Amino acid sequence: MKKTTSKKLLIAQGVAVLGIIATLRYADRSRTVYTLTTVQALPRDITVTVNASGDLESEGAVNISAPDIKYTKKITFLLPEGTIVKEGDIVAVFDTIQLEERLESLLRAGLYARLQDTEIARTIAVDDCKANLASKQENENIARLTYETMAYAPKLEQQKSEIQLNQAVANVKLAENRLKQEEQKWELKLRQVHELIEHNEKEVEETRASIDALTIRAPCEGLVVYPKTRVMGTERKVQLGDTLYKDQRFMILPNLFKMTAQVEVAEEDIRRIRIGQFAQIYLEAFKDAVFTGEIYRIDRLAHVKENNPFIKVFTVGIRINEQDLDRLRPGMNARVIIDADTYMQATALPLNTIYTDADGDWIFVQGEEGPQKIRIDLADASEEWAVLSEDVAEPVILLNRSFKDWLNDSQHDTAVVRWEAAP
Repeated sequence: MKKTTSKKLLIAQGVAVLGIIATLRYADRSRTVYTLTTVQALPRDITVTVNASGDLESEGAVNISAPDIKYTKKITFLLPEGTIVKEGDIVAVFDTIQLEERLESLLRAGLYARLQDTEIARTIAVDDCKANLASKQENENIARLTYETMAYAPKLEQQKSEIQLNQAVANVKLAENRLKQEEQKWELKLRQVHELIEHNEKEVEETRASIDALTIRAPCEGLVVYPKTRVMGTERKVQLGDTLYKDQRFMILPNLFKMTAQVEVAEEDIRRIRIGQFAQIYLEAFKDAVFTGEIYRIDRLAHVKENNPFIKVFTVGIRINEQDLDRLRPGMNARVIIDADTYMQATALPLNTIYTDADGDWIFVQGEEGPQKIRIDLADASEEWAVLSEDVAEPVILLNRSFKDWLNDSQHDTAVVRWEAAP
C-alpha cells in the first residue's frame, strides 16, 4: 500500500515538473528574443585626427615684374605656362629696338675724337703763348742790359732806356697772364669734354644694362605661372605683344622643390592643431599618391569660409616632405589628415558603443537582468574609437540594429536577452 502511494507521489511530481518546463517554454516563445553583442574596453594606442582640405602652394614663390626702365616695355617672347625652368633660363624678352638705336647713337657721338682735337688745339695755343712769353722775356733781358750800360750816358738817354725796360717787364707780365689764362681756358674745355665722355660712357653703360634688363631670366628653379594682371583695362594673363608698365608683375615662379598645403581647419578643431604635427596629404588628381608633411604655420585669426559664410575656419600651412615635380603643382586640390592627439594605451571603446543624449554620454553594459545604462566621461574621440577617462570592467554592448530594436521595444523589460561576444 505504501509502495503504491509513493509511486503515485513520484508520478505527480514528475508531471508537475514537466508542466512547469512546458509553461516556461511556452512563456519564452511568447516573449521577444534579442541577441546583443558585447565588446570589452581594452587599452590601446589611439590617434585622434583632424581632416581638412585646401590647395597646394609653393613656399617662397618668386614674383617676376616688368623691368624698371623708362622705355616702352613690349613683350616679344614668353615661355609657355607650365614650363619648368632652371636658374638663369630666359623666361621673357621685351622689345629692345629703341634702346639699341640709342646705344648706336651714343657710340657714334665721337667724343674721343673731339677730346683729341681739343688736346691738340690746347697744345698749339699754349705753345704759342709760351713762345710769346719767351720772346717777351728775351726783350726784357735786352732792355735790362741796355739800361745797365747807360750808367754814364746822358740822363735823357737813361730815362728813355728805363722806360723801355719797364715796358719790357710789363710785357712779360702780360705774356705770363695770357699763358695762365690760356691754360685755364683749355683746361676748362678739356674738363667739359671729359665730363661729356664720362656722361656718355655712363649712358652707354645704363643703356646696355637696360637692354640686358629687357631679357628676363629665371632667378631660381621653378614652374612658369602667369597670374592675372591688368592689361589694356582688363584683368587677364599677359600675351605676346602686350605693353606693361614698370614693375608690373606678370609671372610667378613657384619653387616646386618647396611645396606646401594651405588648408582650412574648422574653428572647433583648431584647438587640436600645433606646430610640428604630422600630416598626410592626398591629391584629388592623383588619388593613389600619399605625401607627408608637418605643420609650420597656423593663422592667428579666423576667417569666413569662402563657400559658407556661417562657418569660420583657420588657415593652416603644412610643409610637404617629398619632392615630385610631376605631381606636386601649385593650385592642386588637396585633402589632409592631421595627427592631432595621441593616447598611449588608453581605455578605448568603438564609437558605436557610445550613446549620447541631452544628459551626457552613456554606455550599456551586460547586467544580470539585462542591459544596464552607465554614464561615462569621454576624454576624446577619433573617427573610430572613444577614449574613456576611466576603466570599464563589464562587457559593453554594441549599439547595433538588434540593440536599437531592444531599446525601442516598449516591453523590452520582459524580453529575452541573449549575449554574444564580438569577434
